Amino acid sequence: MTSPSAAEVSKLADLESREVLLAKLAGAMKANLSKAAATFQAPLTQAVRLVAALQAKREEDHSNTPAAEAAPSTD
Repeated sequence: MTSPSAAEVSKLADLESREVLLAKLAGAMKANLSKAAATFQAPLTQAVRLVAALQAKREEDHSNTPAAEAAPSTD
């Protein structure tokens, strides 16, 4: 095995500590997981908003309908 050159030793000396590198790696992994969770949650959120909007529209339509028209006559 050959001994490291001065340039290689300088590169090693400039590296951040193990703890800092692990923290950066963990942060990057957490960010990717957060993006994935948001991506998977978006369609569910949109579906819930759609259902709520449809329900509000349905309630609005029913409140605008007069009671005489809403109930069928029994003549």
